[in-house]
Amino acid sequence: MSKGMYNNAVSNSIKKRLLRQFLAILLAFVLVGSGVWSYFYITKTSVGIQTPKQEELVSQLSIDQQNAIEQLKATVQTATPEKLLYTEFTLDELKIYPKEWVANKFTEKQQANALISDAEADADNDDLTNRREFLYGANPNNPHTFCGVKPTNEDGTTCKTDKQFLDEGRSPLTGLLLEIPKKFRFKIVDKQMLEGLQESFGTASKEGVDFPAMYELARTIDLRDELKDIQVVSQKNTGNAMIKYYEQRLDILKDMSKDDELSSFTSVYGLLDSTKLEALTTNYNTMITKLQAMVVPELMLNYHKANIMILQKLSLISDHRSKIISEKSFLKPENTDKSQKLGKEMLWAYRNVNEEQAKVQAIIDQDNPKN
Repeated sequence: MSKGMYNNAVSNSIKKRLLRQFLAILLAFVLVGSGVWSYFYITKTSVGIQTPKQEELVSQLSIDQQNAIEQLKATVQTATPEKLLYTEFTLDELKIYPKEWVANKFTEKQQANALISDAEADADNDDLTNRREFLYGANPNNPHTFCGVKPTNEDGTTCKTDKQFLDEGRSPLTGLLLEIPKKFRFKIVDKQMLEGLQESFGTASKEGVDFPAMYELARTIDLRDELKDIQVVSQKNTGNAMIKYYEQRLDILKDMSKDDELSSFTSVYGLLDSTKLEALTTNYNTMITKLQAMVVPELMLNYHKANIMILQKLSLISDHRSKIISEKSFLKPENTDKSQKLGKEMLWAYRNVNEEQAKVQAIIDQDNPKN
């Protein structure tokens, strides 16, 4: 089954379920409405009130029923797998402030003072709360994160504050233009994972890896040469080849087909057991082997390589974490450096796969114009 057929099947199933729910609610509404009308009609003399005329009551019930019907129709028509299964948000919308990050950035005395270390405090007086300092990878103890310890630029001019960088749409960490806020996606059924973001981010911070900072720093590296070295067999872009490719790829990546960089990051850092991390590494390596064995249409070649690279980076991260947890050595500087390096590389790989996917879609849209 192709990915489109799969999505249509899921969508049809969901719509049928909603339609059954709609009919049940409608029937209940009619029965309740009839009961209310009967009650007032039978007891109108004993309760001593003036009962509305029958046609007025029926008319009102009809209006309420029609409103309920229209609302349910709208729900059924707009019910898509994306809306029912996933929720989206930007990093800036997250109410996350890991205590491990606070411990890394503030002394014990500062941590005890909420006016300094609280999420909504502004320790360095740059008009940026500590929470936003975390979310943008800035230093809460330095109003000039981009310039480091010196508040001046190389030409002697005063360096802008972290808040001024953000006001200009630039990163206070790298100075690069901020991207349009990316929406990260989470499965609604994975509510526990969504609620566990704080814990996952905290675990990563304890090991020297802050997702927001790594996400921004990933823009400063280039792994295209490494990407070219991934070996994959290609073939011409025939209809059968494309269908077979999508079927195989969907089967291999069925558990990751809707994951993004935040989901994958928190999946890896949500595990604190070395044995479970070893199993996760094995799972990633199995998917890599299967993807490398596929014959890929030329149109999908770079996109396919990009997917393999993501899995390679995730495998390296989970393997690295498994070792440092079993050895209890994640605080060693060399292990922290490696964790940060792998985090940046994984996020670069996700950025790259998004770019390659956009290129493929552009070619498809060009070859199959809607008008």
